[in-house]
Amino acid sequence: MKYVVQSAQTPAGQIVVIEPLVAANDDAAAASGALASSPRHGGVVVALRRLRCELVVHEDDLRLYLDGLDQPADHLEGASAVLSWDGLHGRQRVPLAPQGDHLHLAGAFHFEAATTITALITLASRQLLIVEFDLSSHQGAALT
Repeated sequence: MKYVVQSAQTPAGQIVVIEPLVAANDDAAAASGALASSPRHGGVVVALRRLRCELVVHEDDLRLYLDGLDQPADHLEGASAVLSWDGLHGRQRVPLAPQGDHLHLAGAFHFEAATTITALITLASRQLLIVEFDLSSHQGAALT
């Protein structure tokens, strides 16, 4: 089982919360009230307890959509993410910044079909999330 680690700095010290990760295609998760798991933007979906993360991989950009149950329209203002994966030239790390309704980075990206991308997401509330996206079932044009 995979987990989400959330961390916050408080006057008393750092607080770390670890939650089980709910895979998007897990029937038990869907039955337990997890957010909708079908891709809305053609990407790979991972649903957490109150947040739905969708990574969309194109040849010329990466997009990360974060949809929650009770988030205001500007919930990405101040948010960021760093995606990392093992590629042909070693470990790759790229930053994503807010652009409209998603986090975004333009550039040329090519992944092996079995690539796992790890996203370190910092929400506007300074909450940290670590989410893994398995691209083995994704049929995007940027996958080789």
